[in-house]
Amino acid sequence: GAFVVGAAYTGYNEARAQAQAESFLANAAKQTGQAYAAQAGEVAKLRRELGLTTAQATELHAASLRFTGTIGRPQDAGRLSRALANSLAASGRSSSEIPDRLRQLQTGQDELFDVIGPVKIGGTFAGSPEAIYKAYAREILNVKRELTDLEKTQARYYAVLQAGEASVGAAAERMSSS
Repeated sequence: GAFVVGAAYTGYNEARAQAQAESFLANAAKQTGQAYAAQAGEVAKLRRELGLTTAQATELHAASLRFTGTIGRPQDAGRLSRALANSLAASGRSSSEIPDRLRQLQTGQDELFDVIGPVKIGGTFAGSPEAIYKAYAREILNVKRELTDLEKTQARYYAVLQAGEASVGAAAERMSSS
């Protein structure tokens, strides 16, 4: 009796989490002008590639879509998710950390870059948001001024993509060894 009730409750919670994640994704797709059907296909790829549950992959993609939408690159949401997964795997971290690390990326918290380590921006290695901003301004934008908030967000995004590219395959190797 108790087992059946517990299993039903677990199933209910999983279905509820999935419904919430799908609602979050639908809203993110609408806000960024992206087709929901295309986003659902991207979720399926992330689920397979990163070994996530459907709800986790949906939530991750929705958060990535919102973030990339703020910098005018919603089409790169899947690329951001994969780069973050690869850089975390190369650091010996689990893909379950991606939602928290994505929040740190959005807010510019140092903890994300403490985990993924120094990132190559042009010819410079930078390991903190401030160092990333300076390197991005100098090496990518070729400017000698303080970055705007949007440019700082773009710099953090660029840094994660660079970290992900530098650690391609780490997520796949880790999944195949577990």
